[in-house]
Amino acid sequence: MSVTLSINAFAGKNSVEFKKHYNAVKFCIENELSYPKETSEFFKGKVGGDNLEDISSKSILEYIKNGISIPLEMHEDDEGKIIINTSDIPPEADEIIISLDY
Repeated sequence: MSVTLSINAFAGKNSVEFKKHYNAVKFCIENELSYPKETSEFFKGKVGGDNLEDISSKSILEYIKNGISIPLEMHEDDEGKIIINTSDIPPEADEIIISLDY
């Protein structure tokens, strides 16, 4: 039997940073404007692996409405322990989700 450990950072509705950028995306879509650079960078590679500019504006809000997964830096030590340095946790992350798949 194999077990897979998955550790992901997540920025969701409780993240002030996420809310700010989500509202910017919503405003830009509603007013047919381009996205601010900071907002575009925040979502870079996090919309199904794509950028905001690569996705139809009709589907972006549906995709990001509950939050986004954020890359989380981690490494394994010589004893097989997984190390996540607190300094590597992105400030916009409001949850770290750990799951075991059997």
